Amino acid sequence: MEIRPAWSKPIRRWTLVGQYMRITDLDPIMGFVNERKGGGNFFYFTMPEPILIWSPYAAPTTGTTTSGAMDAHTVYVAFAYGDGTKQTLVSQEATQVVSANDLLTVTVPQLPTGVSQADVYYGTVSGTLYWVGSVSTTGGTYTEPFAVVNSDSASGQPVLKLSVTTNFESGQSILVGKGTVREEIKIIDTVQAGTSITFTENLDYTHTSVQNDEAHIAPDTGTSPETENGLTQEEVKMRILNDDITPTLVGTGVYTLSLDVEEMF
Repeated sequence: MEIRPAWSKPIRRWTLVGQYMRITDLDPIMGFVNERKGGGNFFYFTMPEPILIWSPYAAPTTGTTTSGAMDAHTVYVAFAYGDGTKQTLVSQEATQVVSANDLLTVTVPQLPTGVSQADVYYGTVSGTLYWVGSVSTTGGTYTEPFAVVNSDSASGQPVLKLSVTTNFESGQSILVGKGTVREEIKIIDTVQAGTSITFTENLDYTHTSVQNDEAHIAPDTGTSPETENGLTQEEVKMRILNDDITPTLVGTGVYTLSLDVEEMF
Protein backbone atom coordinates (compact mmCIF):
# COMPACT_ATOMS: atom_id res chain seq x y z
CA MET A 1 0.00 0.00 0.00
CA GLU A 2 1.24 3.50 -0.74
CA ILE A 3 0.13 7.14 -0.37
CA ARG A 4 0.67 9.51 -3.31
CA PRO A 5 1.27 13.21 -2.66
CA ALA A 6 -1.63 14.19 -4.91
CA TRP A 7 -4.14 12.22 -2.83
CA SER A 8 -4.53 11.59 0.85
CA LYS A 9 -6.17 8.22 0.18
CA PRO A 10 -4.20 5.01 -0.45
CA ILE A 11 -3.82 3.13 -3.71
CA ARG A 12 -3.96 -0.62 -3.35
CA ARG A 13 -2.55 -3.18 -5.72
CA TRP A 14 -3.56 -6.82 -6.03
CA THR A 15 -2.36 -9.65 -8.18
CA LEU A 16 -5.11 -12.13 -8.97
CA VAL A 17 -4.17 -15.52 -10.31
CA GLY A 18 -6.93 -17.19 -12.28
CA GLN A 19 -7.43 -20.49 -14.03
CA TYR A 20 -4.96 -21.43 -16.74
CA MET A 21 -5.95 -20.17 -20.18
CA ARG A 22 -4.59 -19.63 -23.67
CA ILE A 23 -3.58 -16.43 -25.44
CA THR A 24 -6.54 -17.04 -27.77
CA ASP A 25 -8.82 -16.55 -24.75
CA LEU A 26 -7.81 -12.90 -24.34
CA ASP A 27 -10.70 -11.48 -26.41
CA PRO A 28 -13.48 -13.37 -24.60
CA ILE A 29 -11.91 -12.53 -21.23
CA MET A 30 -11.82 -8.84 -22.13
CA GLY A 31 -15.47 -9.10 -23.17
CA PHE A 32 -16.25 -10.55 -19.77
CA VAL A 33 -14.28 -7.82 -18.01
CA ASN A 34 -16.08 -5.05 -19.89
CA GLU A 35 -19.50 -6.57 -19.29
CA ARG A 36 -19.13 -7.51 -15.63
CA LYS A 37 -16.79 -4.86 -14.23
CA GLY A 38 -17.45 -3.28 -10.86
CA GLY A 39 -19.37 -4.44 -7.82
CA GLY A 40 -16.60 -6.44 -6.18
CA ASN A 41 -18.43 -9.77 -6.63
CA PHE A 42 -17.26 -13.10 -8.00
CA PHE A 43 -18.64 -14.18 -11.36
CA TYR A 44 -18.52 -17.51 -13.14
CA PHE A 45 -17.93 -17.18 -16.84
CA THR A 46 -18.19 -20.07 -19.32
CA MET A 47 -15.65 -19.71 -22.09
CA PRO A 48 -16.99 -19.79 -25.68
CA GLU A 49 -14.50 -22.60 -26.27
CA PRO A 50 -13.49 -25.07 -23.54
CA ILE A 51 -10.12 -24.57 -21.92
CA LEU A 52 -8.01 -27.69 -22.40
CA ILE A 53 -6.23 -29.25 -19.48
CA TRP A 54 -2.76 -29.79 -20.87
CA SER A 55 -1.66 -33.35 -21.58
CA PRO A 56 1.31 -34.53 -19.51
CA TYR A 57 4.62 -34.42 -21.35
CA ALA A 58 7.31 -36.13 -19.26
CA ALA A 59 7.23 -39.91 -19.04
CA PRO A 60 6.18 -41.45 -15.71
CA THR A 61 8.67 -42.86 -13.23
CA THR A 62 8.84 -46.64 -13.57
CA GLY A 63 10.38 -49.41 -11.52
CA THR A 64 9.79 -52.95 -10.33
CA THR A 65 8.81 -54.78 -7.17
CA THR A 66 9.50 -58.41 -6.30
CA SER A 67 6.20 -60.27 -6.38
CA GLY A 68 4.23 -62.75 -8.45
CA ALA A 69 5.61 -65.41 -10.78
CA MET A 70 5.61 -63.74 -14.19
CA ASP A 71 8.25 -64.22 -16.87
CA ALA A 72 10.73 -61.45 -17.65
CA HIS A 73 9.26 -58.81 -19.93
CA THR A 74 10.02 -55.33 -21.29
CA VAL A 75 7.26 -52.74 -21.51
CA TYR A 76 6.79 -49.22 -22.81
CA VAL A 77 4.79 -47.06 -20.41
CA ALA A 78 2.95 -43.73 -20.59
CA PHE A 79 0.07 -42.05 -18.77
CA ALA A 80 -2.75 -39.59 -19.39
CA TYR A 81 -4.73 -37.31 -17.10
CA GLY A 82 -8.39 -38.21 -16.68
CA ASP A 83 -11.58 -37.37 -14.83
CA GLY A 84 -13.14 -40.84 -14.92
CA THR A 85 -14.87 -40.15 -18.23
CA LYS A 86 -12.51 -38.24 -20.51
CA GLN A 87 -8.75 -38.11 -20.92
CA THR A 88 -5.90 -36.03 -22.25
CA LEU A 89 -3.34 -37.38 -24.68
CA VAL A 90 -0.65 -39.64 -23.24
CA SER A 91 2.78 -38.54 -22.05
CA GLN A 92 6.13 -39.52 -23.47
CA GLU A 93 7.04 -43.19 -23.00
CA ALA A 94 9.27 -44.76 -20.40
CA THR A 95 10.93 -48.12 -21.06
CA GLN A 96 11.16 -50.65 -18.24
CA VAL A 97 12.77 -54.09 -18.15
CA VAL A 98 10.89 -56.28 -15.66
CA SER A 99 12.82 -59.31 -14.44
CA ALA A 100 11.25 -62.72 -13.82
CA ASN A 101 9.18 -62.85 -10.62
CA ASP A 102 8.90 -59.06 -10.56
CA LEU A 103 6.02 -56.71 -11.30
CA LEU A 104 6.03 -53.31 -12.98
CA THR A 105 5.46 -50.16 -10.92
CA VAL A 106 4.50 -46.76 -12.35
CA THR A 107 4.56 -43.57 -10.26
CA VAL A 108 2.68 -40.52 -11.55
CA PRO A 109 3.35 -36.82 -10.75
CA GLN A 110 1.05 -34.25 -9.16
CA LEU A 111 -2.48 -34.26 -10.54
CA PRO A 112 -3.48 -30.80 -11.80
CA THR A 113 -6.76 -29.04 -11.01
CA GLY A 114 -9.68 -30.69 -12.80
CA VAL A 115 -7.98 -34.10 -12.87
CA SER A 116 -9.10 -36.97 -10.64
CA GLN A 117 -6.80 -39.73 -11.86
CA ALA A 118 -3.84 -40.70 -14.01
CA ASP A 119 -4.59 -43.49 -16.47
CA VAL A 120 -1.64 -45.81 -17.12
CA TYR A 121 -0.94 -47.33 -20.54
CA TYR A 122 1.65 -49.89 -21.57
CA GLY A 123 2.56 -52.35 -24.27
CA THR A 124 5.42 -54.51 -25.49
CA VAL A 125 5.81 -52.41 -28.66
CA SER A 126 6.78 -48.74 -28.54
CA GLY A 127 3.94 -46.51 -29.69
CA THR A 128 1.31 -49.24 -29.32
CA LEU A 129 -0.03 -48.92 -25.80
CA TYR A 130 -3.15 -50.10 -23.96
CA TRP A 131 -4.87 -49.03 -20.74
CA VAL A 132 -3.89 -51.17 -17.74
CA GLY A 133 -5.11 -49.24 -14.70
CA SER A 134 -5.45 -45.92 -12.90
CA VAL A 135 -3.88 -43.96 -10.06
CA SER A 136 -6.17 -41.58 -8.16
CA THR A 137 -3.67 -39.86 -5.86
CA THR A 138 -0.91 -37.33 -6.53
CA GLY A 139 2.41 -39.15 -6.57
CA GLY A 140 0.57 -42.47 -6.39
CA THR A 141 1.92 -45.73 -7.76
CA TYR A 142 0.34 -48.29 -10.07
CA THR A 143 1.52 -51.90 -9.64
CA GLU A 144 0.83 -54.68 -12.13
CA PRO A 145 -1.89 -56.99 -10.79
CA PHE A 146 -1.02 -60.66 -10.34
CA ALA A 147 -2.80 -63.57 -8.64
CA VAL A 148 -3.36 -67.31 -8.94
CA VAL A 149 -6.65 -69.21 -8.96
CA ASN A 150 -7.11 -70.59 -5.45
CA SER A 151 -10.56 -72.15 -5.74
CA ASP A 152 -12.30 -73.98 -8.55
CA SER A 153 -13.84 -71.55 -11.06
CA ALA A 154 -16.14 -73.33 -13.49
CA SER A 155 -16.53 -72.56 -17.18
CA GLY A 156 -19.85 -71.12 -18.39
CA GLN A 157 -19.99 -68.47 -15.66
CA PRO A 158 -18.05 -65.18 -15.21
CA VAL A 159 -16.47 -65.42 -11.72
CA LEU A 160 -12.78 -66.22 -11.28
CA LYS A 161 -11.71 -66.94 -7.69
CA LEU A 162 -8.25 -65.59 -6.87
CA SER A 163 -5.73 -65.68 -4.06
CA VAL A 164 -5.67 -61.86 -3.99
CA THR A 165 -7.48 -59.09 -5.85
CA THR A 166 -5.09 -56.19 -5.16
CA ASN A 167 -4.55 -53.88 -8.17
CA PHE A 168 -7.25 -55.56 -10.27
CA GLU A 169 -9.89 -53.07 -11.45
CA SER A 170 -12.88 -52.77 -13.73
CA GLY A 171 -12.05 -52.54 -17.43
CA GLN A 172 -8.71 -54.33 -17.35
CA SER A 173 -8.05 -57.06 -19.93
CA ILE A 174 -6.87 -60.11 -18.00
CA LEU A 175 -4.96 -63.14 -19.27
CA VAL A 176 -5.81 -66.34 -17.40
CA GLY A 177 -3.85 -69.60 -17.66
CA LYS A 178 -1.04 -68.31 -19.88
CA GLY A 179 0.78 -71.10 -21.75
CA THR A 180 -1.82 -73.75 -20.90
CA VAL A 181 -4.67 -75.24 -22.91
CA ARG A 182 -6.94 -73.10 -20.70
CA GLU A 183 -5.46 -69.78 -21.79
CA GLU A 184 -8.10 -67.05 -22.28
CA ILE A 185 -8.47 -63.26 -22.15
CA LYS A 186 -11.41 -61.62 -20.43
CA ILE A 187 -12.37 -58.07 -19.35
CA ILE A 188 -13.08 -57.33 -15.68
CA ASP A 189 -16.58 -56.09 -14.87
CA THR A 190 -16.35 -55.93 -11.08
CA VAL A 191 -13.92 -56.85 -8.29
CA GLN A 192 -14.94 -58.60 -5.09
CA ALA A 193 -12.14 -57.53 -2.74
CA GLY A 194 -10.04 -60.42 -1.45
CA THR A 195 -12.28 -63.03 -3.07
CA SER A 196 -12.71 -62.94 -6.84
CA ILE A 197 -13.15 -60.93 -10.02
CA THR A 198 -16.20 -61.03 -12.28
CA PHE A 199 -15.74 -60.73 -16.03
CA THR A 200 -18.05 -59.18 -18.60
CA GLU A 201 -18.54 -62.63 -20.18
CA ASN A 202 -18.40 -66.25 -19.08
CA LEU A 203 -15.18 -68.26 -18.73
CA ASP A 204 -14.42 -70.61 -21.61
CA TYR A 205 -12.53 -73.05 -19.39
CA THR A 206 -12.61 -74.34 -15.83
CA HIS A 207 -9.68 -73.17 -13.71
CA THR A 208 -9.06 -75.23 -10.58
CA SER A 209 -7.06 -74.63 -7.42
CA VAL A 210 -4.82 -77.61 -8.28
CA GLN A 211 -3.88 -76.12 -11.64
CA ASN A 212 -2.81 -72.80 -10.05
CA ASP A 213 -3.51 -70.84 -13.22
CA GLU A 214 -2.18 -67.28 -13.13
CA ALA A 215 -4.19 -64.12 -13.79
CA HIS A 216 -2.50 -60.89 -14.87
CA ILE A 217 -2.71 -58.08 -17.42
CA ALA A 218 -3.05 -59.32 -21.00
CA PRO A 219 -0.22 -57.63 -22.94
CA ASP A 220 -1.04 -55.64 -26.08
CA THR A 221 -4.79 -55.99 -25.58
CA GLY A 222 -7.50 -53.58 -24.45
CA THR A 223 -8.28 -49.88 -24.80
CA SER A 224 -5.92 -47.63 -26.79
CA PRO A 225 -5.08 -44.05 -25.73
CA GLU A 226 -7.21 -41.14 -26.91
CA THR A 227 -6.17 -39.47 -30.16
CA GLU A 228 -7.58 -36.08 -29.10
CA ASN A 229 -7.44 -34.27 -25.78
CA GLY A 230 -10.98 -34.42 -24.42
CA LEU A 231 -10.31 -33.14 -20.90
CA THR A 232 -11.43 -29.56 -20.33
CA GLN A 233 -12.40 -27.13 -17.62
CA GLU A 234 -15.09 -24.75 -18.77
CA GLU A 235 -15.50 -22.18 -15.99
CA VAL A 236 -13.21 -19.31 -15.06
CA LYS A 237 -13.62 -17.60 -11.68
CA MET A 238 -12.70 -13.89 -11.63
CA ARG A 239 -13.30 -10.90 -9.40
CA ILE A 240 -13.63 -7.50 -11.03
CA LEU A 241 -12.98 -4.51 -8.76
CA ASN A 242 -12.31 -1.62 -11.09
CA ASP A 243 -13.24 -0.24 -14.51
CA ASP A 244 -9.63 0.05 -15.65
CA ILE A 245 -8.29 -3.53 -15.80
CA THR A 246 -5.92 -4.99 -18.36
CA PRO A 247 -5.38 -8.77 -18.19
CA THR A 248 -1.82 -9.80 -18.93
CA LEU A 249 -0.97 -13.35 -19.97
CA VAL A 250 2.47 -14.31 -18.68
CA GLY A 251 4.73 -17.37 -18.62
CA THR A 252 5.53 -20.02 -21.19
CA GLY A 253 3.80 -23.35 -21.35
CA VAL A 254 1.38 -22.60 -18.55
CA TYR A 255 -1.70 -20.41 -18.79
CA THR A 256 -1.24 -18.06 -15.85
CA LEU A 257 -3.43 -14.95 -15.90
CA SER A 258 -2.27 -12.05 -13.71
CA LEU A 259 -4.36 -8.96 -13.05
CA ASP A 260 -2.81 -5.85 -11.50
CA VAL A 261 -5.61 -3.72 -10.07
CA GLU A 262 -5.43 -0.21 -8.65
CA GLU A 263 -8.27 1.11 -6.54
CA MET A 264 -8.28 4.76 -5.44
CA PHE A 265 -10.23 5.88 -2.37
